[in-house]
Amino acid sequence: MFQAISALEPSAASAGDRPRCWPRQLAAAVLLTLAGIAVYANGFRAPFVFDAESAILDNPAVKQVWHWCSPVSVGRLQGGNRPIGFLSFALNYAWSGFDAWSFHAVNLAIHVAAAWLLFDIVRRTLSRGRLAARFGAQAWIPALAIALVWLVHPLQTQSVTNLYQRLESQAGLFYLATLWSFVRALEGSNPLGWYAASVAFCLLGAGTKENLVTAPLVVLWYDRAFASSSWRETFSRRGGYYAALTATWILVALLMFGRWVDFLRGDVLFVKNISPLRYAMTQPGVILHYLRLTFWPDELCLDYGWPAAQAANEIVPQALAVGALLALTAWSAYRWPAWGFLGGWFFLTLAPSSSFVPVADMAVEHRMYLPLAAVVTLVVMACWCAVQNRPRAVRALAGAVLLATVAALGYRSIVRNEDYRSARLIWEITLGQRPNFVRPYQALARLMLADGESEQALQLLNRALEINPEFTDAYNDRGNLYQDRGELDRALADYDRAIAVNPRFSTVYSNRGNALAKLGKYDEAIADYSRALELGGDFFDAYNGRGSAYTRLKDFDRAIQDFNRAIQLRPDVAGAYANRGLAYGGKGDLQSAVADCDKAIQLDRKCAAAYVNRALVYYSLGRYREAWKDVRTAEKLGSHTDPQLLESLEQADPEDATGEPRDSSR
Repeated sequence: MFQAISALEPSAASAGDRPRCWPRQLAAAVLLTLAGIAVYANGFRAPFVFDAESAILDNPAVKQVWHWCSPVSVGRLQGGNRPIGFLSFALNYAWSGFDAWSFHAVNLAIHVAAAWLLFDIVRRTLSRGRLAARFGAQAWIPALAIALVWLVHPLQTQSVTNLYQRLESQAGLFYLATLWSFVRALEGSNPLGWYAASVAFCLLGAGTKENLVTAPLVVLWYDRAFASSSWRETFSRRGGYYAALTATWILVALLMFGRWVDFLRGDVLFVKNISPLRYAMTQPGVILHYLRLTFWPDELCLDYGWPAAQAANEIVPQALAVGALLALTAWSAYRWPAWGFLGGWFFLTLAPSSSFVPVADMAVEHRMYLPLAAVVTLVVMACWCAVQNRPRAVRALAGAVLLATVAALGYRSIVRNEDYRSARLIWEITLGQRPNFVRPYQALARLMLADGESEQALQLLNRALEINPEFTDAYNDRGNLYQDRGELDRALADYDRAIAVNPRFSTVYSNRGNALAKLGKYDEAIADYSRALELGGDFFDAYNGRGSAYTRLKDFDRAIQDFNRAIQLRPDVAGAYANRGLAYGGKGDLQSAVADCDKAIQLDRKCAAAYVNRALVYYSLGRYREAWKDVRTAEKLGSHTDPQLLESLEQADPEDATGEPRDSSR
């Protein structure tokens, strides 16, 4: 493999003149692309799982591309704290709807592009300045090895195959692009343009995910390690650039704290039962686990449910080990700046999620997306230094070991991708790995409910609540199960328990409102829907439910306002049009009522409520034949028509009650 690309390497005589290097760069890009396709092609079958269901499939904002381009509306959208990332989801939906393969294709393209940037950053770093004399002539070889290992490593599957974690890989792409542009600026060709590009990429990354907050520090460290002879030189030559780069922190702060309610809902900084100190004491064990998986990725897990460290043996040895690594990084930064930079890269890119800022999930594999590059670079460069000047046989053996490593890692990634081929399978695997963690029980229960296996789902939810009696999501889901069964008293009891544990749980208020509405307690239902909207922002179910409650109370103007907002959020839901049609009919605007019911039927020809509501309007208009036709269609769809409407129709037009055509001669 490397021998073929080696033929594209310039002669030693021309190497110092910085010859055109596009042939080997193109060859490296092709190789990285083919490797990415080979490893991740089987992952294209994977459905939307975990966070992708709520953040993408059930998020109406993903269907609104232009809303993500408006600063006014972005803040109101689910995902508004990461607008660039969610804009990519919206563009993906505009391209192919919710076809999972297209989301996978974009995820893979992002990952391959990031690998190419990593390759070129390493190649350019080794080819210039103080490293050029030793590594410049063959810099592309270790650079390509690093990019290949990083590309196919199994730890990356969560960032590539789990569709929502595009946010991690896309942020990683912008992070690398920020550094790559800076490296290009150091080469002297149009430096101002490259500095501007670096700042722009950092802004895009900040709009994708908050971990770009450390990018200015990494670039600064790179500058001091590879380009500047002193800190004074660093700031005197590029002070304006660093001022612009650190100004991107303003955007990060605005996106994180601009809507305090969204920030709280994101389970960051203020996490129940996890203090910053407890989180910091737990993270050394998590970091060592990440490092173990880097070298031996045997048991990868979708959802760890990593417990907070409690005992001294869970804290002290791990803290000492990580402390030693930090000390080694600090010493290397002074003694061997290039090696020290790799340690700095690892700890700084991991710091936003693995330091002292509490995040609900203690350990998640996708957080290693960028830190993994530092570890891979360290190992590959150490091996390269060891064999660079050895006999050809030794170098050939090292090349064979590298190819075997890439093949083994790639194969492990392919096997891991198979775990994602169905949502049910990946959660069954996760439950087997983490039998004492509640979230896999809940996820499997929801999948079983969707498949009609309510008893099995109930058992799983009961087990989750046995493990954690304060697991509000399980109370909410069990309440929904009871509500679907018609056991409203049990449903209300579960909703009450969920709210007692977490009074800011917006979804449960909406669900309790649905149960109260079924009991005819419309005023109480409206209060719950309103509370859900206060806590959750734009919430289709709450607007739709409250509009229906207002309709029952004959407050048609308020009902129509709520249905308007619901339809604005979800213009593809037939039921919202049918409900607004009923409100228009109650208000006396019969033409608008018919138009809404027609729209509902156009969206879903099996929307029984639209036929029933249109039958009511047709009756009011004296169009009895059409009313009878809609009644019969609704009954075929399983809907029970209002007996009062049937009685009125039979009195007004008994000859159509049987469905037989009129005899026009009479």
